[in-house]
Amino acid sequence: MKTNYLAIVISTIAMVSTLACDERTADMETMEDVEEMIESLESDDQVGCYHKFIKVKHVLANSRKSNIGVLSVENDSLENRANIVAWEESGWDSQKWTFFQLWNGYWMIVNQNSYKCLEVAGGSTADGANIRQNRCRGWRNQQFEVKIDVDYNFEIINRKSQKCVTAEDASGGNGENISQQTCMGTENQKWAMGKLIREDIEVVDLWLYDAEQNTKLFRLEDGIEVNLSEVGTKLTVVAETEGKVGSVVFSLDSVSPYRIENFAPYAIKGDNWGDFKPWTPSLGAHTVKAAPFSRRYGRGQFGMSNSVRFEVTQ
Repeated sequence: MKTNYLAIVISTIAMVSTLACDERTADMETMEDVEEMIESLESDDQVGCYHKFIKVKHVLANSRKSNIGVLSVENDSLENRANIVAWEESGWDSQKWTFFQLWNGYWMIVNQNSYKCLEVAGGSTADGANIRQNRCRGWRNQQFEVKIDVDYNFEIINRKSQKCVTAEDASGGNGENISQQTCMGTENQKWAMGKLIREDIEVVDLWLYDAEQNTKLFRLEDGIEVNLSEVGTKLTVVAETEGKVGSVVFSLDSVSPYRIENFAPYAIKGDNWGDFKPWTPSLGAHTVKAAPFSRRYGRGQFGMSNSVRFEVTQ
């Protein structure tokens, strides 16, 4: 199946909800009803009636496994507890989801056709528990962490169970059931979710520094050679950013995250008040990637990352 990336609209909404806290279990008839319900969530126990959230609209969740389709509500159902399956992309609203990011960094995922929320059935923490839609309540089994790897693959992890949304059948195909399973990093747990990426925060360049002298050496580019006999062994890589960046997550080769930096300068080994900690790469080929996030600790929305492949010689 061809993986398609959609442009999305990002907007931040802050307002006082007029919805009484004890009315949140009512069925939602419009997306505005859903927004009001989500605004009323303020704490882990859903107490309080004020909330600020970030809304990301019209996102398809395409499996990275080539023969699996997109997350779809089975038979375009509008009912509570309707099943979620993988189905080839059709453009139907039952395959489109709105992502609401809560104050705690987790996401509620709302179907565009039914206005109901993705959830783990019964709040189960067991492998194999079904993924379905249900009326939006904001409980932990309806909150998900969205994690990104170095190749822009996404994992959708339930807050309560800490298990991954998974396409079950290894053979794939239309109607494949979706459940939660222990996160293993396999292809059937990786999803391409449109362009769930902000373009106003970015790692524009990666620079090699002399960590002993705290001086900039040169910009890293694909294919560049880093000769340790010329530049020394006490080095670091610093990410140059634009926009309101909350943190930068570094990946080194297959290790992701390698380091998370919450404050500038964003260096691959960190620093003590601007005094860089040294890093000595091993000889051979390496790939460094730096991904910006809107919040600290690699949370919030994803920005435009930067990666370079280079060769370390002696």
